[in-house]
Amino acid sequence: MEQTGVTVYFYIPQKVTILDVSDVLQVFEEAKRLGFGYHFNFVGSQLVVESSSGLTISSLKDFRETNPSENDIIFISGSNTF
Repeated sequence: MEQTGVTVYFYIPQKVTILDVSDVLQVFEEAKRLGFGYHFNFVGSQLVVESSSGLTISSLKDFRETNPSENDIIFISGSNTF
């Protein structure tokens, strides 16, 4: 049941809610463990962001430097702007 070449892009904005990222990531991690060929890229408009709870997330790739293919998945995480 190997599915190859599908990249899941997680767009991480400033003040992201950690649960919005981790829940979806866990679903794809389980699917990958079951044989689906998912690859993950974490992108943002900044390379370092601070979550709504104050946790710093770094090592993001600039989303403008990505080139998703037709079969790739783009997930845009929620943020807390209050």
